[in-house]
Amino acid sequence: RTTISRTCCRFLFKKFIHFHALIRIHKEPFLCVLLIGNSLNGALALLVLVMLAVAGVGLVAQARLNNATAEITANWLPSVEVVNRINASTKFFRIYEFRHALNTDESKMAGIEKLMDAKQAEIQELRKKYEALISSPEEQKLYDSFSADRAQYLAVHKNVLEASRRNDKETAQALLEGESKDLFDKSNADLDKLIALNRNGSLAAGAAASEA
Repeated sequence: RTTISRTCCRFLFKKFIHFHALIRIHKEPFLCVLLIGNSLNGALALLVLVMLAVAGVGLVAQARLNNATAEITANWLPSVEVVNRINASTKFFRIYEFRHALNTDESKMAGIEKLMDAKQAEIQELRKKYEALISSPEEQKLYDSFSADRAQYLAVHKNVLEASRRNDKETAQALLEGESKDLFDKSNADLDKLIALNRNGSLAAGAAASEA
């Protein structure tokens, strides 16, 4: 846009010099007026074209800005929020597992199991929300990895509960600190990668909006 404006200014300046020369050279006022009128028409036509070009560039830039903003607000930021909530909920779920494994009171264990069931239902609901936001093959691949690791984790979770319910706390603790921990760490790493991917996508979209 700056280059177009400079070109227009140079052209108009040249026309001004040309008009001045015409006035000095031509003695006939009527002929001078005609020549100046023709030159002015050309200058005005160029000015209109320049204005249209600047407006067009502005519209394109605004469209790019709107698209980038919509991408950030409709996809990247909601994805980061939902994955963070899934991450937090899986951690609470794991805390409940340890509480169960440390308890011997049946009524308290039953109460903890209700908390775990509610938290698992919350995780499932959040996962449905996130699945609708997945927007690339790379993101889908990371999410599939999380899904597989989480499924294995829940399979071990059943064994933890069975051992804890029959008061075999040693086995429950061993599972939690062994196979369960490995799977939890893997699924947690998957979530961290998803968070990073969506944050990077948000930053890239923001940079694109700034350039526009």
